[in-house]
Amino acid sequence: MRQAKKLLGVLFPLLLIGGFAIIGAVSGDVDDGSGSDKSFDLESIDVNTALRRDGVLLVSEEVTYDFDGTFNVGTRDFDAGPWAITNIRAYEDDQPLDTITNTPTLFEWDISAASGTHTYELRYEVRDAVIAWPDVVELNWQWVGRDVPV
Repeated sequence: MRQAKKLLGVLFPLLLIGGFAIIGAVSGDVDDGSGSDKSFDLESIDVNTALRRDGVLLVSEEVTYDFDGTFNVGTRDFDAGPWAITNIRAYEDDQPLDTITNTPTLFEWDISAASGTHTYELRYEVRDAVIAWPDVVELNWQWVGRDVPV
């Protein structure tokens, strides 16, 4: 029970800061370089995590986009590190979406000519990001990477 409270004490501030950092870092317009007037705004971001007893971090990210124009691919970049992202899937309305790219640092999924408001959920596992010490658990995970869209 004490370890769970300590872990919650460590994870809650990280989640809170990470959520605000994501919103601040990626809210705004994106130009695809094609000369067309395409942009998107991030309406909301919700990140939920659970740490299993075996040290695997289960992550669910729900991001609501408001697209101005038509978009075909959703993208999530990850920083490289000693961890491994596994079992990643994208969903809309709890329906799985097709994967386009799945590398250790990049995940892309098909959003099939999306425009307007859409909420996508990414579910994945993070392995080797947690180190358990006798008195504390250290989570080595950056919620917002360096390559977020501006």
